[in-house]
Amino acid sequence: MPETALKHFKEDLERASEIYALANTLPHARASKKLRRDDIFRSAWMFCVGAMDAYFCDAYVDVLARTLRAMKLQRGIHLSEAVSKISLPIGTILSPPEIRENWVWRSAAKDLIERESVLSLKKIADLFRPFLPPGKKLFESQVVRSLIISRSPPTRMVGISKSQLRALTGRPLDEATKAVKKQLEGRIQEIFQRRHDCIHNCDRPKKSPQGMTGASCKKVLNDVDLLVQFCDDHVEEAFNEYLRKAGASGVTMNKVGY
Repeated sequence: MPETALKHFKEDLERASEIYALANTLPHARASKKLRRDDIFRSAWMFCVGAMDAYFCDAYVDVLARTLRAMKLQRGIHLSEAVSKISLPIGTILSPPEIRENWVWRSAAKDLIERESVLSLKKIADLFRPFLPPGKKLFESQVVRSLIISRSPPTRMVGISKSQLRALTGRPLDEATKAVKKQLEGRIQEIFQRRHDCIHNCDRPKKSPQGMTGASCKKVLNDVDLLVQFCDDHVEEAFNEYLRKAGASGVTMNKVGY
């Protein structure tokens, strides 16, 4: 996927990690008369999810801009119906001629997505589905299994270890994969929901603030990093396959790879 999107994600996640590290240096009671130590952990949590949200929006801008650029460079590229129906802001497309063409497409794509939030696995999958080969989904069974085999995520994310998954075949494997999807969706939704609670009601979904520990915050940093890194690799591979099947030549793909 785009170097810039992943670079910014890593920078933003590092900022979240530094907030987390700062909180660990403070007394357990209060960081000051007004600021709680666990509030700084909450800040790291929110920053971390914000980094993930920004990454997926930037990645969407990249695949859409690269698709538009490929169409401009080469005739005869056959887009999927879903991509063909995407509407872009005409004002951005009709930018002054001195603006580089690459950035016209990227700006148009960014204008389209800038008000979006991708804080659910379904939203993420739906966002990228038009740019995947026909019949493929971002979190389909084969992809989820690949996540476990290649990244060895903790069981809190997927509910099963790599060795346990490798020991399964047939129907037990299919059932385990369904359970993994449910576990992963639940874990990510938990992370998103806590960010929502922090931002919208200061982490008071009922009356008193929910507890927040450094250990739980650190796990969120790790889980978000793992998910983004894996999706970055997978979407890039699937998107390149999409362009090839759409008719893009190797020359065209190299030119739009930036």
